[in-house]
Amino acid sequence: MPRRSLTNGSSKTLPYLGAATSSLTLNNIQAGDAGAYYVVVGNAVGAVASTVANLTVQPACNISLSANTAAFGATGGNGSFSISSTNGCSWNVVNSSAWITLTSPGSGSSNGIINYTVAANPSTAARAATLVIAGLNYSIVQAGAGNGSTNGIYTFTTLAGMVGATGSVDGVGSAARFNHPRYVTLDSADNVYVSDAFNHTIRKITPDGTVSTFAGQAGIDGSQDGAAGSALFKYPSDLVFDKQGNLYVAEEGNTTVRKIAPDGTVSTLAGSATAGGITDGIGSAARFSPKISLKKSQRCSRPNVYWVEMNAKHTAATGTVCNSELFEFPAVKK
Repeated sequence: MPRRSLTNGSSKTLPYLGAATSSLTLNNIQAGDAGAYYVVVGNAVGAVASTVANLTVQPACNISLSANTAAFGATGGNGSFSISSTNGCSWNVVNSSAWITLTSPGSGSSNGIINYTVAANPSTAARAATLVIAGLNYSIVQAGAGNGSTNGIYTFTTLAGMVGATGSVDGVGSAARFNHPRYVTLDSADNVYVSDAFNHTIRKITPDGTVSTFAGQAGIDGSQDGAAGSALFKYPSDLVFDKQGNLYVAEEGNTTVRKIAPDGTVSTLAGSATAGGITDGIGSAARFSPKISLKKSQRCSRPNVYWVEMNAKHTAATGTVCNSELFEFPAVKK
């Protein structure tokens, strides 16, 4: 039968299944099974011992990735992720995609960082690929040309403000502060306008992330028309622009719809800051409930008007409020 000779000089007899075979298979090997092995084969005539074979038991491999997915826009770009490898376990990156290029070594036996480049996508269709590392998948998705999403996966970045920090501070990017921003809209130059509800102001963010106070006075609520810097709002909510560059503001606190002209002049288009309700009429004679949502419409028999979708009321750009022909219940835009 086979005999194992351990390095500490002791010995252990192991069962040998299948005496006619020329190999010995050891199952469920553990670290303590390492040592020197030899086989003794005997019969009635005598016994013969094999030469000694040393068995080395490698520790279990544990390989992990710092991330398992990445998303890119149609223009492509550079990406990276790290590989953690314990006990000297080796790994290699299998890349079968022609539009992904590894820019760092694709194999190793210790911790490493994989750098890669994603080429621009010439197609309008999104595409996806997978890098395989020691049986682990790293998925890369890319938007098609002219499409900001990739198979439902979006890339989000913080344009302005800081998570967990409130206030009313103008500045660039993370230096700016908001207090419960509610709704956003864009003008024709891709500037972002934000209803900063708890600051009672309308903020403006340029494409480079510069934040300024467009209208209202931070921390002061009210219903005062006039120049943008002296006007007062109360919990502004939804926002929308018309083709002439006028910005319309729905106010939950004042139950009114305000208008900000391109020169910054603020006026009350419809509703009353002192009384809510559901009343049709012109300008201040109309009444709204607090939840007002603005959308562009062709209703009220006027072209290119804006209407308020709440309690089945519409408001036109002239300030006239008319009943909706389509909505018979409160509706709020998501």
